[in-house]
Amino acid sequence: MASLPVVDAISGASTVCARDTTALGDLIAGGTWSSSDATVATVDGGGLVTGQVAGRTTITYSVTNSCGSAIDTVVLMVLPLPNAGRITGPSQVCVADSIILIDSATGGAWSSANPAIAVIHGSVVVGVRAGVTMITYGVVNSCGSAIDTATITVNSLPSAGSISGRATLCPGNSVILSSTVTGGAWSATNDNAKIVSGVVTGQQTGADTIVYSVSDNCGTDTAQFIVNTISDSVVHIITHPEASLCANSLFQNFGASIGAQAGTVFSWTLSNGSIYALSANRQFCLVNFYDPGPDVVRLSVETLATGCTSTDSISAFTGTTVLPTPQVVYYSPMLVCLDNEASSYQWGYDDAVTLDSVILPGQVNQNYYNPNLDLLDRYYWVMTTYNGCTQKSYYNAPERVNLVQSPGGINFSIFPNPATGSIVNIRVDGQDDLKSAEASIYDMFGQQQARQPVSDNKATFDISTLAQGVYIIVLRLDGIWSGSGTFLK
Repeated sequence: MASLPVVDAISGASTVCARDTTALGDLIAGGTWSSSDATVATVDGGGLVTGQVAGRTTITYSVTNSCGSAIDTVVLMVLPLPNAGRITGPSQVCVADSIILIDSATGGAWSSANPAIAVIHGSVVVGVRAGVTMITYGVVNSCGSAIDTATITVNSLPSAGSISGRATLCPGNSVILSSTVTGGAWSATNDNAKIVSGVVTGQQTGADTIVYSVSDNCGTDTAQFIVNTISDSVVHIITHPEASLCANSLFQNFGASIGAQAGTVFSWTLSNGSIYALSANRQFCLVNFYDPGPDVVRLSVETLATGCTSTDSISAFTGTTVLPTPQVVYYSPMLVCLDNEASSYQWGYDDAVTLDSVILPGQVNQNYYNPNLDLLDRYYWVMTTYNGCTQKSYYNAPERVNLVQSPGGINFSIFPNPATGSIVNIRVDGQDDLKSAEASIYDMFGQQQARQPVSDNKATFDISTLAQGVYIIVLRLDGIWSGSGTFLK
């Protein structure tokens, strides 16, 4: 006679994670396993349960014979896998700025792969320095962990760099400023100066703040530079001959209201005569007028620190009468002019250092009594007058103080002259390995119109914009006047 079927209690875990397995068992063999909801979990013939999705199902173990069936059941919970959801939000942030990220899942934690690039507080990302980092959102439960990631780019803030250039200029003069960063925009804060593409031009005296701005998606940065438009020292020619000039008028004194200071360049130029000598500070010069015709004695003073230039000029006309050159001798205790045909005499001297002239009051005879000549500190002369023209004759003439020509002589030619086209050329002769030379064009009012370096002993000027007239070309070596000539356009 058959006995009734029996089963024992099902042993094993009551939970399983989705996509994981757990083994159930029963002491009574020979039975069958089943799941009340195979979509939640399945069970094979050996009692191995596989979780499918989160939920609840009943696992049954049954033993059947001819006398009936016996079953045991267990309620099995399938636990969900962790879900990190999906990160959404901006993919870029600026240094020192922040963005907010959102994840569709809750309960997770945020982290940055490189906190030196960006840090995250909650869901708020803060840019630290330029670069790229990975932001991670992680969710953890008893079935494991899940993450989602987002690549975040941290953009640098704009930088205007630093501005360099000369900080002082004169009205009408220009200086060039530059920044260590390109791509910005220049502006001036007031009307004392204007700036176009980094070129600052002084408008009126006073300070102006020049601003250089660089902008991008992260904002705007500015750099500032203060320029001062100043009025430089004004120079005047205050010493010059009062009488008419005739051909062969020699050693005529010209002097400026100020002398050259450190950082200034004094340039005396003539359109017809020639400079015989310059004082040490170039405040005074001696000029010889050999040929008849008009002449312009011009003084230009450039302050190197500011680029400012001040000019003054004296117009002169040399007549066709050729003056004699009287001889002066010393018959102790008398200086004597050997020419007795002059209509007047005036004795004086030039200071040996400054070349400034001093008239000796009352010494208006053909001879001058002086038993103690100071031949070290003074150059004695007599002014003689012939038909309204004045000649100057030395007893002890200066030996060309501060010569303006090199020992070998510097000559240069101007061609074509007259200049009928759009260019004029100069060629320098008598000088090998010419360096630090430049040529400048001045109009008859002393305004510089062009300047060119002398290369390979020659220079070419574009004169297409110059009006018709007479112009002066001045040659300088190391900033020192070394010759001049005129051309006609």
